[in-house]
Amino acid sequence: MRIVLIILLVWLSYSSNAQFTEVPERLVTCDTCAYDPVFMGRINNELTYAVTSGKKQKFITCNEAGIIRSDSFAGLHIMGPVYTIGTTFYYINRNDSDLTYRLYKWNKTDIPQNILAPANCIVPRIFTTRAEKLYLDIYDTVLRTNAMYEYDAHSEQLKKITDTAVYLAFAVGQHIYYMQADAQNGKWWRYQPQQQSKEPATGLWTEGEYLSDFYNFNNKSYFILQKDALPPALYEYDGKTVVKLANVADKGIYLPSYSYSFALTFYQNRIYFPYYFATGEKNKLYYYDLETKTSAQLLDHAKWKILMSEGSCIYRGKIAFSGISGEPGSVGRNLFIYNTATDELRKVENGHKYLNSFGSLKTLRNTLYLSIFIAEYRTQLYRYEEEWKYDNPTIYPNPATTEAYVKLGTDTTQAFILTMYDAMGREIMWRNLGTFKKGEHTVTLPLQQLATGIYICTLRGSNRGIVLRQKLVKL
Repeated sequence: MRIVLIILLVWLSYSSNAQFTEVPERLVTCDTCAYDPVFMGRINNELTYAVTSGKKQKFITCNEAGIIRSDSFAGLHIMGPVYTIGTTFYYINRNDSDLTYRLYKWNKTDIPQNILAPANCIVPRIFTTRAEKLYLDIYDTVLRTNAMYEYDAHSEQLKKITDTAVYLAFAVGQHIYYMQADAQNGKWWRYQPQQQSKEPATGLWTEGEYLSDFYNFNNKSYFILQKDALPPALYEYDGKTVVKLANVADKGIYLPSYSYSFALTFYQNRIYFPYYFATGEKNKLYYYDLETKTSAQLLDHAKWKILMSEGSCIYRGKIAFSGISGEPGSVGRNLFIYNTATDELRKVENGHKYLNSFGSLKTLRNTLYLSIFIAEYRTQLYRYEEEWKYDNPTIYPNPATTEAYVKLGTDTTQAFILTMYDAMGREIMWRNLGTFKKGEHTVTLPLQQLATGIYICTLRGSNRGIVLRQKLVKL
């Protein structure tokens, strides 16, 4: 913890009065990591990542002020995805000494705990979750059989659901849908957790390659499926019927599931997805409108390859995704932001090349976090915020004693909220400064109750998001 505090203070010492730029800020580098950073989840407006470093696992937690804590545990190797129930993370840990897979939980306060202890039980994966229950693939090393189990996180009870192996499972509404993997019973079933009953499920196909996760939206599930030699397509399932919505490629066969996994991004009743070409020369950005039941092309740019399969998200009403630039001399992945309102695509100037792949793109309010796996076993975590182009706020004097002043300007009527964090990243002040009309304004900020130290202040406008992040020294 002492090392983490020193690193954080060094970072703070170079952050004084910093305005946002178009260069992502590197938060951490791990030079011995052979795996992508694993995004664990979002709890209480904090993001947590897992990074493998040698024989240790680092859990890195961030908020708007940056990294606020880093926890290291020996012998852990997280196999994603990670599921969150309440304020606890649940994940599969691979023990490198005996290559076994166990179910663990971590609540950000204690050390990670193995919650399924029997030596003959191996847990290769978590299928899905619903309410406070996890649905697990468990292998019995004595009987040499797989089955799906239900784990209740509240009662810590384990219940067997199937007697045979399960290939896929996902949750829609009140039900769990799963496909049994053996030849005789290879069909879809529907399980009702409250009634603890199961019945055959209609509409779903057992053949074909599923090329995406199952995304739930308005009690329906959406996924990418490739059937036979047909092009991969976007499908909708309402619990009874599968409906094809739109193709996501021009040809079939050439997209094996082990090399591509489509990422779908949902925003305001639209599903955004990349449209792939067999030639690999360029990709289009499409959306499907769930209200009008139509799809449309958003972007067809010969200079860039869209790689939303490596992660995409909605960032301040725009689509952020990874891509390969076709510009002369450009190498590796880049961060791209597409404005759906203006039909503009912008490449973020990162100051260097992302050589390998993006692990994930996640937003925390108006901050974008990028976890990146780079060549030569290097993992890096970045934070990015768009440059503020409307106001030039500041807090003065700095250092301050009993009070400081917040100077701000706005080009439209909006409210402003000030949040202050201590050197450990803990929120210690939240204040609504009021609603201001167009023009320049100054607000007094009392500091008598604050202890001497270094603080990070963020100023948020109701129309513009974060407009200032500044270090403030209290004497």
